[in-house]
Amino acid sequence: MCIADINGKLELSCKIGVEDKMSINTETEAAIKARKKAFAKIMSHHPHICLVCDQKEGCDRLTCTYGIPVEERCCNLFEVCEIRKLTDHIGLDQSTAKFSNHHYETIENKLFFYNPNLCVGCERCVMICDTVPKAYVWQMNNVAERKIAAIKADDFVSSGCVFCGACVLVCPAGAININDGSVPIAWMKRSEKKLNLPKLILPPVNSWELIHSNLDGLPDGSGVYILYDESGEIIKIKGEMNMKDALAGEIENAAAFSYELAEFYTSRENELLSGYMKKYGKMPGADEMDDLF
Repeated sequence: MCIADINGKLELSCKIGVEDKMSINTETEAAIKARKKAFAKIMSHHPHICLVCDQKEGCDRLTCTYGIPVEERCCNLFEVCEIRKLTDHIGLDQSTAKFSNHHYETIENKLFFYNPNLCVGCERCVMICDTVPKAYVWQMNNVAERKIAAIKADDFVSSGCVFCGACVLVCPAGAININDGSVPIAWMKRSEKKLNLPKLILPPVNSWELIHSNLDGLPDGSGVYILYDESGEIIKIKGEMNMKDALAGEIENAAAFSYELAEFYTSRENELLSGYMKKYGKMPGADEMDDLF
């Protein structure tokens, strides 16, 4: 995914060292096309129909207008999914192969589960488990001509899992995900605070300092804005008919902002808030729900 035009040649930037007078361009037509092709290859092994659906904004995630089977739809992280952000950023090629569910068995415990059918082979679970708890629970297996994650025994306890939650926090695809219920949410919140892992925002969010000069160029119209504090934490998500004027009234309340235009801004606001709640168990910028856990 890190393809760039380096000195006139397409290269994987993660494998090239920086040198003086190097020419780097990430937005050439060839680089964009190559990234889209690489992304399509990954997404052919992951549910993606919802990511390109024309009715994805405000979808209740329970029913499907087009009658797409549940196993072909995206997971419950849809509103805050990293892969969704990548799809919006890179674009999903129309020639992307349809997702084929291999019906690998899901492995569960009382707190979280692993669904191999959603794995994109990023190896994050392996790297974080070997680095943070040093439990070495995860490994990559060759399956159907590609690599997917697997635990080293039949269940998590036998694999040496210490239930730290690191693998859940870094999985971008919803393959390692918490179970429903207040107990898993509370456990995940404690794990996030205890582990204090670097926050991954991929692709980088286009945010700006919340000052009047940065609002001048914003388009007039309805949309949803997100406010951030000095550390980059989300403190508010709000949909407004006149987004530009609403942001002007928030200047004293946040350090930075991002936004997106949305005709049905209330539906989009609800979708983003729902996703945030699923992930963090609280509203942005609030800790009122902590007492529930």
